[in-house]
Amino acid sequence: SVVSIGERAFSKCSSLTKIMFPNSVTNIGNEAFAECSALTEVILSNSLTEIGECAFSKCSNLTEVIIPNSVTKIGEYAFSECSSLKEAVLPNTITKLENGLFWGCPLSEIVIPGTVTEIGEYAFQKCSNLTEVIIPDSVTAIGECAFSVCDKLEKIKFSNKITEIELGMLWMNGKLTEVIIPNSVTSIGQSAFEECSSLTEIIIPNSVTEIGEE
Repeated sequence: SVVSIGERAFSKCSSLTKIMFPNSVTNIGNEAFAECSALTEVILSNSLTEIGECAFSKCSNLTEVIIPNSVTKIGEYAFSECSSLKEAVLPNTITKLENGLFWGCPLSEIVIPGTVTEIGEYAFQKCSNLTEVIIPDSVTAIGECAFSVCDKLEKIKFSNKITEIELGMLWMNGKLTEVIIPNSVTSIGQSAFEECSSLTEIIIPNSVTEIGEE
């Protein structure tokens, strides 16, 4: 039985429309299905534990992905530039959302599991249809530009455990009207709120001792 799909095994198979993995598969390699432009449906194995870097990157017709709770690691940019991806269900078994995970995906909403402790750089950058984000209190760190250039994002609620709002965190979110900065934050990075042209009010807690430029 097949247990692993190798790196770039089906990359650029431009006529592939559907993938159904047998339950024997536990690992999908880096770029295994990258740039499969006709792919519309993916049914993942309930035995799957790891999805590699850029595994489904640039699958431009993929609209939905449900990641089973058997998965403990999803690689960087795994679903980046899936330009039709509107729904993604994350498992409650992962602790980190890696760098660029959903970069450039038109997700309409995202539920971040309470098991997640870290959100990587650019994880949700250019998610053009997100309107609201609630970050659970399990999250202690969020990387640079994680939610930047989200054109429709109006509201974000941060975890009460983060200590730093990193560089460019909410850069160029023109419809953002509400930001709640928790009392745990001590530092706000450069360009964190740059070009948030609809932001009318922001309350900076007394805990903040440093604010970057711009």
